[in-house]
Parts: sequence; C-alpha cells; structure tokens
Amino acid sequence: MAIEVSNSIIDFIFKSKVPYSQKGYSEVRENSASLVIVPVKIMALLVAVVGLLAMIFEIKYFTEYSIEIYIIRLSSTL
Repeated sequence: MAIEVSNSIIDFIFKSKVPYSQKGYSEVRENSASLVIVPVKIMALLVAVVGLLAMIFEIKYFTEYSIEIYIIRLSSTL
C-alpha cells in the first residue's frame, strides 16, 4: 500500500495524507521509550524520594500529628 507523504498541515487534515514516511514513523516508535517513558519514570522516583524525605522531617518536627502525617503521605505516594 502506497502512502502519500504530506508537506503541509492542510493536506494532513483534509486529504488524509500522513506527515511522515513509514521509516520515520517506525523510528519514532522505537525511540519513544527513551524519549517519553524514561523521563516519566525518573520524575516518579524523584517525587517518591522527596515525599519520603518530607514525611521524615514532618514527623521529626510535628510528632503530635504523626499518625495523620503517615496516612496522608502514604495515600499521596500510592
């Protein structure tokens, strides 16, 4: 099946021509894991570590609210 490659957004919207070749599309699919998934995993790890540190310092300085802090931090981390 031949695919017509579009050079403008108008062709893509109204004539259903794709703005990429099959080779370009497969290259983007192969690189998507390293370009999208890895940064999201890194951000999730950083949020978990910072949340753990925040909980430790909150427990240290606000001992009378330790149960509430544990519950809130645990629910936000999950």
